[in-house]
Amino acid sequence: MLNEPGSVSPLIIPCGYLKAYETIVFVSHKDHYIKFAEETTPGSVLIVVSDWLLLQDLLKGDEHVVHLDACLCEEVINDAARQDLLEQANEWMYDGTGQDLTAFKGVSIGRLFNRETSLALLSIFQIAKASKWVCETYKPTSVVLYDIRTEFGLIPGQIKIDILSSAATDLNARFINRFDDPGQASLAFPYTQDFTHRPHKFSTPGTGSWIRENLRSIYASGIAFLFRSNWIMNHRQERILLLPTGLMLENLLAHFDPASNISPLLIAEREKKNLGFLKKLWAKNVSLCTLPKVRLNAHNKNQLLGIVEAVKKNWATLSVSALQRYLRQYVQSKILDDYELLKHSARAICSIDKLLNTAKPKRIVVSDYMNPGTQEYIDLAYLKGIPVDYLPHGARVSAVRHEPLTGSKRIPAKISRSLIWGGQMSHYAEDYGIADKVVRIGYPALDNLDTGETLKQKSLGEKKKNALILPYSSDTEGYVNMSSLIFWNLVETVRVVHRQGYENIHVKIHPGEKFNSSYYRKVLDLSGVDVKMIHQPSGLIPHLEWADIVVGPIVSSSIVETLAYGRPFYAMLLQPSVNRPGYLKQVPLYANAGELEQALIDETPINREEILQYLASRSDIKNASQAFWKAMVRV
Repeated sequence: MLNEPGSVSPLIIPCGYLKAYETIVFVSHKDHYIKFAEETTPGSVLIVVSDWLLLQDLLKGDEHVVHLDACLCEEVINDAARQDLLEQANEWMYDGTGQDLTAFKGVSIGRLFNRETSLALLSIFQIAKASKWVCETYKPTSVVLYDIRTEFGLIPGQIKIDILSSAATDLNARFINRFDDPGQASLAFPYTQDFTHRPHKFSTPGTGSWIRENLRSIYASGIAFLFRSNWIMNHRQERILLLPTGLMLENLLAHFDPASNISPLLIAEREKKNLGFLKKLWAKNVSLCTLPKVRLNAHNKNQLLGIVEAVKKNWATLSVSALQRYLRQYVQSKILDDYELLKHSARAICSIDKLLNTAKPKRIVVSDYMNPGTQEYIDLAYLKGIPVDYLPHGARVSAVRHEPLTGSKRIPAKISRSLIWGGQMSHYAEDYGIADKVVRIGYPALDNLDTGETLKQKSLGEKKKNALILPYSSDTEGYVNMSSLIFWNLVETVRVVHRQGYENIHVKIHPGEKFNSSYYRKVLDLSGVDVKMIHQPSGLIPHLEWADIVVGPIVSSSIVETLAYGRPFYAMLLQPSVNRPGYLKQVPLYANAGELEQALIDETPINREEILQYLASRSDIKNASQAFWKAMVRV
């Protein structure tokens, strides 16, 4: 029995386990364990669990149990094998000549689902490799499947059954199918099952009740008409369509000079429409436009049916690897067979196409080129010759190739320039040969932030009481999507911080993460420390005045905001990872809670000014928003 629950890495297989097991059972829920436990003797069966909390419960007893993540071989976490993940997730849509069979009005419908299909491919990869490894290592005569899961519950049951059946058959083991998906109602899993990155509400006008949506549309259209009239009267000839949101957009608008010969253009459906905000926009001569409502005609609908037919016909003639076959199963069940989803995507393309033809922006600025609602703008702008700038909202530390930025053998790069914060973001550009497309402007979200002139910077030598912990989030690029490592590191980090004298600990979950709060609460309770859990739509800044130190992932903007506010930030880069420490040469990084504790004990100094310059150009660019607008004018 473990001295402290959750204190052992889920990647470690305990000593004393057998070299072979007659039966291996795959489970994801405690009900699965209950179903077969009475039929077996503890220690005679190897249990492979997909859930970190269930692992902790079973480790208390005499069962031989490992986490699915412990069965992942080195191939899965090799950098080279994952740099082309996003490209591989698009292979299903191409024929033998490299033609994209999902093109609609010149836009790839299939590519709109790239984030979802990359998560699906990664999940398939993990399930296939882990099940093969555990079967080859422990040589069972029987393999029993109740369920097997990765982070987001994306993979349909039939694909799981096919993968496990194949792994068993390859070793002449008997496959016993007892598949049982407990369903999301059990709240047994950390992430909600509807976690998908699909064309969302910003792509097309809303889809709520008819009366509500029409009232919203009339209101937005009326406002847009007034703002367009204002723009015409002020003789604005060139407009910059801005798609960033939040604090970054607020600062860009606050520092825009209304006397400039360009005008910011916003999409009304995306923005606040209260009177105070509208007055600010009016004073700045900002333009507003609305997404046109469109209907698909018979030709459009026939095009969609033709796309589905062409893809399936191509699959029948083009042989691929087993992993790609499983991905095809996923795409067919979740995308191609969902005709309403395809129509929604087509309407979004038509609507944005019409908007760009009417608004005629000089340039478009995006912050998340992986978002389906943004990819449509990028593709259509490229076809129309409208340059697109990328303004990051987080550090670029991953080795994964992003086709809109870098281009690939399939498509050209479609981002004209990267408006990077600091020198740190140039490493990625240099590796992929796009350094000539980089303009360093700083980080606009910091422009209105008190950076210590009136707020005294807290040092490590002062009385320490309050610690703010920002957990990792599972994502496409992180470290093989292992939520088990997230939870293990979170519990250990809470214990470390508490041992080092921080009496009050807050854990703030990323506001964009969909998760079951009861699951996170149970994870935190395992630490044995009284912790306040925060999951609010608010940003980080309101929590920094309270905090004495902040511990968080290097992959977000939190390090820049924290240091600029005058708080020490301890940057975590969990391993294994495809994120490159070489992209963060001037930032102290901690791979686990043990390394963090040593840094706290040693009071390792944090060179705040040097890191802020490296990450966000804080020394030589005093106002990033003004630098942004200069970059807009000089092209």
